[in-house]
Amino acid sequence: MKTFTILTDSSSDLTPGLCEQLNVKVLPLSFFIEGKQYYNDPLNPEISHKDFYTLLSDGKMVTTSALNPEQFREVMEPELIDGNDILYLG
Repeated sequence: MKTFTILTDSSSDLTPGLCEQLNVKVLPLSFFIEGKQYYNDPLNPEISHKDFYTLLSDGKMVTTSALNPEQFREVMEPELIDGNDILYLG
């Protein structure tokens, strides 16, 4: 049986513990607040949930951004080179 990698993006809202337990790789989506880009990485958050919601409560505008093809390639290509199949759950 071939090995495979489970890949998702951060909109899946998996907890860090579950990501580690199931060995799921998470591609972080990004968002912008007042011109600053933040990555929604469950294993390495750049902003706490409390700070994020405080900014929203203060009326700050938030915009989001999807992953681009290069970001997918950077993660998927090494897996494929290693002979792994990829199951992507988006």
